[in-house]
Amino acid sequence: MQFSELVSYFQKLEKISSRLKLREILLDLYSKLTYDELQIVSYFLQGRLAPPYVDLEFNISEKTIDRYILEAFSTSSLLSSDPEKQYKNLKLSHRDSAGAYEVLKKSFIKANDRTISFEDLSITRVYSELLELTLIEGVGSVKRRLKLLDGLLAKLSPAAGKYIIRLILGRLRLGVSVRTILDMLAYHYSLVSKDAVGNAKKHFDRAYGITSDIGYVGALYFKEGFQAVQKVRFIPGVPIALQLAEREPTLEACLKRIPYPYVDPKLDGLRGQIHIFDRTHLGKDYFEGRVWAKAYLSKINKKEQSLLSNHGNDEEYVVKIFSRNLEDLTPMFPEIHDWAKIYADKIFETIQPSDLKAVVFDSELIGYNESLGEFYPFQVTMTRRRKYSVSKLAQQIPIRAFVFDVMFYKKEVLTYPFRKRRELLEEIFSKVKADTAITLQVIYKFDKREDTHKVLKTVENLFYDYVSRGVEGIMIKDPNAPYEPGVRKFNWIKFKRAMKSELADTLDLVVLGYYYGKGRLASFGIGGLLVGVYDKDKDEYLTVSKVGTGFADADWLKIKGLLDDLKVDKPVFNVRVSKELIPDVWVYPQLVIEVEADEITKSPIHTAGLALRFPRFKRIREDKTSTQATTLKELKELMAS
Repeated sequence: MQFSELVSYFQKLEKISSRLKLREILLDLYSKLTYDELQIVSYFLQGRLAPPYVDLEFNISEKTIDRYILEAFSTSSLLSSDPEKQYKNLKLSHRDSAGAYEVLKKSFIKANDRTISFEDLSITRVYSELLELTLIEGVGSVKRRLKLLDGLLAKLSPAAGKYIIRLILGRLRLGVSVRTILDMLAYHYSLVSKDAVGNAKKHFDRAYGITSDIGYVGALYFKEGFQAVQKVRFIPGVPIALQLAEREPTLEACLKRIPYPYVDPKLDGLRGQIHIFDRTHLGKDYFEGRVWAKAYLSKINKKEQSLLSNHGNDEEYVVKIFSRNLEDLTPMFPEIHDWAKIYADKIFETIQPSDLKAVVFDSELIGYNESLGEFYPFQVTMTRRRKYSVSKLAQQIPIRAFVFDVMFYKKEVLTYPFRKRRELLEEIFSKVKADTAITLQVIYKFDKREDTHKVLKTVENLFYDYVSRGVEGIMIKDPNAPYEPGVRKFNWIKFKRAMKSELADTLDLVVLGYYYGKGRLASFGIGGLLVGVYDKDKDEYLTVSKVGTGFADADWLKIKGLLDDLKVDKPVFNVRVSKELIPDVWVYPQLVIEVEADEITKSPIHTAGLALRFPRFKRIREDKTSTQATTLKELKELMAS
């Protein structure tokens, strides 16, 4: 397919406000694509070139793009007197830098009375040039990137150029989420197979959950069929969607669901998925058939060579660390790599011919004061998420990974019951020194021989003991349950309590818009947030509250800056807001904040049908995406409790 035709689909999708119409357009688009194009378009629709865990970023800021556009069209009649001011006005009136670019290019063509014949580049050609742009590094890289971008934009129409710029700035925002594509695939299979959509969804969700690659899942389905999707496997080095926990308001309710649980402390850190595997695993077939594989392996090999030069030439293992939302955090935590260097051989000393030298841990990464034996607050831990001055910060705020589960040990163990996975963890950590950068999480085990009242009393004591030591609460886990990627079930139950609140837990809510504010806050240009929950079943965002308290001035300034990068002219098609709550500024549903409240009440105004009483801002959740926010189902369960 030519890129110009894809642009026409983008233009249609931007105007859609109907879920059924959107699905119809996507099905029509996907039916025309080749295997490689299916991958590329799936990534484009997410505003990306590859899955989230693949480090192929443009590294071009909005300021750089603005400067490029100003210089490119400085002679335009639209920028004749005060170019910077006029350009700023163009951005405001045409949504963003990309909209201003389109107008200026059209103006330039008209002013010069030229009929330009643009090249009708293919999707794969455009993708190839964009990939090349992400590989430019080193001295003068920004200048070289802009030169390559300029060459690409010169070949494309104003409309096509607009979408290229939005893609580079990560602001395509067509309202097509991963969930939208998965639902479309399931719907298509139900049409051709007569199977129920719900049954098909489970298989597509599983495939995405263990590959984290919507392009691969979609292309595999249309090329090789549904059976191929059912057979996809977990590959060390590729993050899987993490298992999630449900909530219960009382310990009695928790133990009613899991009478004889395993209990461990719930730490307030950063979720970390740690992969350690033999370097030979990164072979030529590692990402066979992926359109981004050649570029990514080239980049990762450069990074690994740099790592080798820092640690010696005897490095046998690759270490990768991924966040809750699949971001590659590896460079930020050198102590984890150092641990693997010391202990990996011991972990794999009993390897069998059919096994793979690989282990994948689920853990909580948290700042830990070694001398005092105390945890650092979440905000301090989050300062380790940076790309610069990593070594210095690692000395100031050492991170410890508390491992509480294992998903791969020589082979995939996702289907093993938690009891057996815990035994594997204990086997692994019996071979390494305790109290190291990667540490086995403590756990308390119950069995069916114990009296139920004694179990409840012991769990209560564990909870109060852990809370007194500064952790959030406890995790109550079913010892017989498998590890289910991306699934939120009562296999795991988190129990924590805000000591001054009737609501048993905080909520992670998506910001849908903001209000300008009055009085002192008017100077900030923001005084309140409209927030909502995620309805996973319908892939919609529903309002649940306005939040205007709990913010320091620095919070308002930071949030205003983040939200202004997410401004949209109108609400995304799957955002539901009643007319009484329309904000002054709409934003793309991306920023997640943690909110405390006294209780949940019924509401005739909020589209969730529920509202929060006395909501208070607690913190920004940079480690969560909007679809990982509190769901409507969870909110209803909290209300019922």
